[in-house]
Amino acid sequence: MSINKDVIKKFCELCDWNHQVWMICLAIEENSITKNIFRGECKGFFVRFNKIMLEYAILQLVKLHDPPIQNQKTNLTLKYIVEYGDWDSETRGQLETLYRKLEELGGKSGPLKSARNNIISHYDLETVVKEITLGAFDKGKEVEYFQVLQEFVNLIHEKSIGGPYPFDDFAKPDTDAFLKALSSSPRISLIGK
Repeated sequence: MSINKDVIKKFCELCDWNHQVWMICLAIEENSITKNIFRGECKGFFVRFNKIMLEYAILQLVKLHDPPIQNQKTNLTLKYIVEYGDWDSETRGQLETLYRKLEELGGKSGPLKSARNNIISHYDLETVVKEITLGAFDKGKEVEYFQVLQEFVNLIHEKSIGGPYPFDDFAKPDTDAFLKALSSSPRISLIGK
């Protein structure tokens, strides 16, 4: 079965969106302004906003790891691309290797699946009561995850449409600019005094 170019493009866009969402979460976490925001008069809002963003980011990523067919519906996932693409044997082998690495870093055996199954899609009693943190990559593993995802996307784009499909690098600087503008707003005191 062959996957048409429009589907490949949509999949690349989904992966890019996942990368942008994760970069926004990272920017919020790493920006020095955020530390002040979380202590300021808007603390309650930003604590909630941060939780919403993190759960959304995890849910979006884990959907990439869903099975290609579920409840008689077709999902646009990593496995769908690997299994249903009309790839030559070398490309299929490369995709299978990249897929296994993505699964190891974030999918079935990684941190994302347990977060989805135990807190995002369902309120697992033990997870809620014990306030178990789920969905966190080991230090540096999210960088590796997105590097591998970029390789996967570049490969399918190259073989189907031509050329690489670089992820958008503007999400983090855009978030930093937003936080800076927000922190300098005369209408709101974000910094705890």
